[in-house]
Amino acid sequence: MESRPPLLVTAALSICLILGQLPIMAVPALTVELADEWQLTASEVGWLGGIYFAGYTLALPFLTGATSRMDGRIVYVIAALISAIASVMAALFADKFWWGPALRFIAGVGFAGIHIVGMKLLADRLAGDAQARASAIYSGALAVGSSCSFLSAVFLSGTFGWQAAFLAAGAGALLSNPNWC
Repeated sequence: MESRPPLLVTAALSICLILGQLPIMAVPALTVELADEWQLTASEVGWLGGIYFAGYTLALPFLTGATSRMDGRIVYVIAALISAIASVMAALFADKFWWGPALRFIAGVGFAGIHIVGMKLLADRLAGDAQARASAIYSGALAVGSSCSFLSAVFLSGTFGWQAAFLAAGAGALLSNPNWC
């Protein structure tokens, strides 16, 4: 495998994380709008917000374990595709409560393969001080990605409607491609 400069690897995987993270805050950013549109109860809003992390948590051991049997980039790309499909399906089909949690759970599964598998790709490609610096930058990208997710969802929803926020989130997940590094 050809070795790439640590800065390129770090930047590429951090950008991938930010793009892949666009779906994460779509629901929290649009809670009021979705609750009104789908006529959700407070309990249903809670489920809609939290189920993403259940998908993430349940998928994490399986997806990280898969990286010991195959190239992590394959796991990452499949996970990003899962997240993208779930977000686009939310934009196109979600109109009532049960669509939301099902698709958010699936999107959470996808993010498990983006976040931690991306971190493993980073660790596998770098060593020593470069690895330590890259890990800190990658961790910072997680906060930037959450902010970008929230801001893009609010902006797109306010400008084009809530479906646009989910379409953009799906596009971001689709564009997060670890094959750059």
